Amino acid sequence: MLQKAVWDKVSVDSEWYYLGEGEEFKTDLFETKINKFFPEASIYLVTDRHRSKEIPKANAVQEIQNAILEFSEPTICDKEFKRFITFNKIGVAKHGVFGT
Repeated sequence: MLQKAVWDKVSVDSEWYYLGEGEEFKTDLFETKINKFFPEASIYLVTDRHRSKEIPKANAVQEIQNAILEFSEPTICDKEFKRFITFNKIGVAKHGVFGT
């Protein structure tokens, strides 16, 4: 589904934006993005094709920070699997919507 998502551009050339790595992770920016993008109180953390779990949106920062250490591109999404924020180990993320 991620291949069919329409990713929001943050610049002319890219949809990726920098959130930081490890101690430099921009928690406030990340929380703002999540709260703006997902109106629901809970979201899904998807770590690979076969594993996902429902998490409270309030725990998303810690869950993603943990998942980035173990998985290459963890993703959070809404319950309908239509709105996504995907992350990369190098400290970048992008967000988009499936099928628009």
